[in-house]
Amino acid sequence: MQPSIYPTGDHRPMRRAFATGLTLAVLILSLVAAGWANVPMSPTTELAMTTSQADPSPTTILITNTVTGTEPTPDAHEPNDTHAQATLLTVGQRLDKLSFWPVDDVDHYAVDVTENQIGQLLAIDTYQQLGLDTKLRLFQPDGSLVGENDDRSATDTSSHIEVTVAVGGRYTIEVTNRSQTHPDFKTYSLETDWKVAKATPTTSASAVASAAPVVADALEPNNTWEQAREIPIGEAVKGLNFVCPDASGCVDNDFVNVALKGGLCYRIATSELSAGVDTNLIVYGPNRDLLPPLIGNDDAAPGEFRSEAVLCLPDTFGAASGYVLVGNVGNRLPPEPVASRTYTLEVEVVQPATPTPTPSPTSEPATPAPAAPAPAAPEPTASAPVAPAPAPAKPAPAPATSPALAPAKPAPAPSPAVEAAPASSPAPGSHAPTDSGVASPAVSKINDAPKGYAIVVVEATDLHVAPGARTEVITQIKLNEEVILFGEAHGAWVRVQPFSSVVPGWVYAADLKPQEGTIKRAKGQAATSAPSSVPTADGQIPPVPAAEPSTAATDNATATVQQLDPVPPPAPAAHASRLPVSVTVDVVAATGNAKTSTNGTPVPRRPIARVRVQLVNVFGEVLAEALTPATGRVTLTTDVPVEAAVYIQIPGAGLRSQVNQDHATAGTGPVTIELPQPASGS
Repeated sequence: MQPSIYPTGDHRPMRRAFATGLTLAVLILSLVAAGWANVPMSPTTELAMTTSQADPSPTTILITNTVTGTEPTPDAHEPNDTHAQATLLTVGQRLDKLSFWPVDDVDHYAVDVTENQIGQLLAIDTYQQLGLDTKLRLFQPDGSLVGENDDRSATDTSSHIEVTVAVGGRYTIEVTNRSQTHPDFKTYSLETDWKVAKATPTTSASAVASAAPVVADALEPNNTWEQAREIPIGEAVKGLNFVCPDASGCVDNDFVNVALKGGLCYRIATSELSAGVDTNLIVYGPNRDLLPPLIGNDDAAPGEFRSEAVLCLPDTFGAASGYVLVGNVGNRLPPEPVASRTYTLEVEVVQPATPTPTPSPTSEPATPAPAAPAPAAPEPTASAPVAPAPAPAKPAPAPATSPALAPAKPAPAPSPAVEAAPASSPAPGSHAPTDSGVASPAVSKINDAPKGYAIVVVEATDLHVAPGARTEVITQIKLNEEVILFGEAHGAWVRVQPFSSVVPGWVYAADLKPQEGTIKRAKGQAATSAPSSVPTADGQIPPVPAAEPSTAATDNATATVQQLDPVPPPAPAAHASRLPVSVTVDVVAATGNAKTSTNGTPVPRRPIARVRVQLVNVFGEVLAEALTPATGRVTLTTDVPVEAAVYIQIPGAGLRSQVNQDHATAGTGPVTIELPQPASGS
């Protein structure tokens, strides 16, 4: 079952920065592997979208294939966030692979007590993975609290309740997570049972004396972050078990340390599991549990107990230590003999899968770059672009303290060959390529590039003394600052004059956006969507005259001077403005196939609560976010630069879709998103 999106309301044309008169379009949502078997390195999900001004019926976006994203997925019993949504259990039943995802998740379960069971002792227990801290509460049929427990003991953060039931009916169990660490990929188990009430406590007979000593594996002690043992990349470590090194009978967690490098893909997997072993693995970066995990996996495939995850690191990750945490599901000891219940762990470098080339849905439509005028020399007409057209959207470099999961980044645009200078890092958010240490091919300077005004569209960009990332930086220009374009370009760099600086310099072109109505082009260049002068009576936009490049005259040639029309002065700079955006989103459960009635009205669907919904920009930066209430509806409000792209994103489902800006600024809607419900046991 796949998610579907149904935006309703008036679909007016998008601004000139987007396509007008939308017809059938295909969008791609990129979801990175979450670690299940045969996970692709760069999986994509195709979306088909149909929009028509003549037909006011809802727009439909259908995901046509299923891939697993890097975000953890809710457990099979969601949604169960309220008493009314509680999952019904049978006393004596145990549930495994439960989670507190999405963040701030609260789980509810229910058990029915019959009249002949009144007076019996009901026991409820949780068993959790390292990093979780459960709290149990039990409510009677009338809603009154009859029992609660946070920690089983001073050293055990799992929970245990024993209550003698006084009335018949449906009892509700509430489970919350009190840990301050990230719950991603961590699981817990819930167990219910009837106990025989006794007047005096007795010693548990669970510990069985054994003549043979309990033997821990060769990597012990390694059940804390500080004790993590380093293992080699590419070599399987065999004979690991979940025996505590101090023979105390505690449940062991295995921490190992691995050396990771950016630009590589790693496969982390357990194998050769003995009967009774069910592993769950989580991979962390150098900041351990202070930041969310890089990736994790419980079952490599449905019906399997081994775990497998594939992790691709960006070049910006550099070289750092990573941690792999392996535990037994539910943090319970395997059956006796525990020491002989073993598994194998291996971390190896793998090649990333080659993705099918597809257009990116997050890229803004780029104006075709015009060709430069033919040079005087008898060579083919140059085809290098002369306008600072926006570069394809790409993720901003992740800081070293929180490396993002992504395939190896594409090679940056070549920089012009310039004299060596002290290396410098691009400003935060800038698209400018970093110094690779490799000389770039020479690029001809262009003196008839567009003139006019532009604004900075990234957090900050550097003003250089000469074109190239390796040249000296004069100053930084901030987001939405205006600059004057001098009409000079050198490769991917343009010469500008910021209003905040007394000297001109060179800026990476992709960090700028031309101001509408101010761009003047030289003769022979194609006009952009922004008018460069007043149209004539026949609707044509006349080119702005510009001086042609001069050529050296021969000894016998007579120099002539042609009178040119005066170039009109640039129009006053348009001040960067922002628009308010308000988007209402309904999150509902999918019912099988996307259906609507004959008049275009969506069939009513069950709302889903506690789903995180975000508004993000083209770089994935969160502009606004909220958790859906019981109605499943949230309204997100923010403001964005004029003609900036805005997207709805549900990180828990790996879903992102662009919003019609006219639709968003008008506040019409809502947008309805259908989410599939996990199949039981998945």
